[in-house]
Amino acid sequence: MAQAIQMQRKNDSGVYENYYPNTVMSQVEGDIQVLAKIEIKTNNALGTITVSNGESVSLNYDGNGFIYLKYGTYTFSMTKNSNTVTKTLIVDSIKKYILEMYDISKTLNDNDWATIGAVSKAGLANSYWSIGDAKAINLNGTASKLSLNTTLYCYILGFDHDKSSESGAKDGITFGTFKTAASDGIDVCLVSGYSDDSDFRMNTTSTNSGGWKNSDMRYNILGSTNTQNGDATSTTATSPKANTLMSCLPSDLRAVMRPMYIYTDNTGGGSDTASYVTGTLDYLPLLAEYEVYGTRTYANSAEQNNQTQYAYYKNGNSKVKYNHSSTFSTMAWWVRSPYSGNSDFFLLCGTRRHRGQLRCRPFLWSRPNV
Repeated sequence: MAQAIQMQRKNDSGVYENYYPNTVMSQVEGDIQVLAKIEIKTNNALGTITVSNGESVSLNYDGNGFIYLKYGTYTFSMTKNSNTVTKTLIVDSIKKYILEMYDISKTLNDNDWATIGAVSKAGLANSYWSIGDAKAINLNGTASKLSLNTTLYCYILGFDHDKSSESGAKDGITFGTFKTAASDGIDVCLVSGYSDDSDFRMNTTSTNSGGWKNSDMRYNILGSTNTQNGDATSTTATSPKANTLMSCLPSDLRAVMRPMYIYTDNTGGGSDTASYVTGTLDYLPLLAEYEVYGTRTYANSAEQNNQTQYAYYKNGNSKVKYNHSSTFSTMAWWVRSPYSGNSDFFLLCGTRRHRGQLRCRPFLWSRPNV
């Protein structure tokens, strides 16, 4: 028996009205196929997915693609780095299907940065990796006055801890820097100009005026922003400021880095004033006092209202760091919080149990987010 169908269109008033009333299936030439859209997400940029019905899907630069399929059971296959990932999908309704096909190792260091970035954006990172897991990076270039060509390791500080905009949700992976090995590595910070205070200073003079936002460390040494005294832009990581730590990071890491919207005393001057704490958009910031210790001692007391201690430190891991070029020497390392009791100082996470403040001593530590 012919099945009656009704076709409608939206008129100029935005109301649906009958277009071809009383049309029957037998009057429509050819076969009518009902298709569902399958969106495929992978970490295989420009790769190819083969489908069991003989079709294939070409993936874009983000490793994503799509295909329309009728009802049925399908097997999808993807080969990357000699590893084959296979998934089966049953299409049984008209809707959009999301098919995720990632070639992922549970050993963080065995994955490339494109894979880590894709898993992070998909919200699956803590299903594969753990706090403290480490990934090798080759530092190559000049950070301020320090020439670098060495491999060190960044490690996971937290999952879903930071947000990429003021109104965004907390998501992704935040990494800390650095260790000397993927397993049981020594915690180190980069040191330059230690003997004469000639490098890696928060500012070129003994002041915390302008706070973190306008510090020399943020713009000229880290390259956490490419706008002096302003927010990072979309090109901060991909086209980094020359002679900064950002410019020394490998390009495949910088390609998947995402900004962090962070709160700090951005006025300074040695006053514990709540309104001094404001937000900035950064790609490679230092930590704040509260994010390390989970308590406030010397920072502006309002910083902690918009900060959370990182899981890595909350879990009891050491806060002691050593000189990257001499791992027998313990070093204090910078945090971005100005000292609220004096206009000269920023804070340091000191050696052993000490936390204190110093004018301009050269120790460096920062964190990328993907």
